[in-house]
Amino acid sequence: MNESQYYEQWVSASLDCLDKPRELAIQTGKISCNPAYVFIAGYQAAIRATFSELKQHGWIAYAASEDRSKESPKPGVTNHNGCLFGFKTWVAAADKINTLVVKVGQGPNAFYAELDHLLASQTDDALDKRPNGLTLTMKQDQRFLHDMSQGIVEFNNTPFKRIDDVSRVKQFGSYEPYYIYVAFLASLNAHRTDMAQTANDILASHPNADNLPDMDLAVQSLIDRLNKENIGHALAGDQWEIDQRLYTMYSPLIQKKNTH
Repeated sequence: MNESQYYEQWVSASLDCLDKPRELAIQTGKISCNPAYVFIAGYQAAIRATFSELKQHGWIAYAASEDRSKESPKPGVTNHNGCLFGFKTWVAAADKINTLVVKVGQGPNAFYAELDHLLASQTDDALDKRPNGLTLTMKQDQRFLHDMSQGIVEFNNTPFKRIDDVSRVKQFGSYEPYYIYVAFLASLNAHRTDMAQTANDILASHPNADNLPDMDLAVQSLIDRLNKENIGHALAGDQWEIDQRLYTMYSPLIQKKNTH
């Protein structure tokens, strides 16, 4: 299944739960056949849990990363007279997103901009609503989460809508791994009957992100089992060697926070 096919299935699976992030992660996790699509399923849920006013169908990306190159870095995003200028250097599922949430600035003065109708085409009534001065460039030959398109976005005098409710932005760091874990467990439940009971037990024990460290330990134990029994390769082929990092990369920070 390619990204376009997965997108169509995601749209169908998400129809009745766009405003219920956990259910969204479960229903779209069930149709996710590899780590890249598990990431998308969890990521979409995490964004909606964080920015509750985003109710639209289709995929949303949260663009926060800026160029950290030591030599000639691309300028970060700034706001001048109500328009955005600059670059964000990582956009998930860039070929299929219709809405972009952009972090503008740093620290207490940061705010969050919303841009919609990115997928408007020449035959679409929404074409005149597509953001001006926005250019998405696809990255090539990405090894990690290879099955998901990834891109860089440039803004040049791009108007935007400001997001009002940002009260949960600080929770995104917990929401992202939590909902990715939820989507992963739902995927296991759907694709591996021998793992379904274990996956369901972890899901049932963690109805929210409040006890994320314990959930993380349970997921790490599950990943160890997948590797010992060679189940990961059965799920994702050779890409498992690279993409299993999706399920382990959050763990050190989660456990570090738990010790403070």
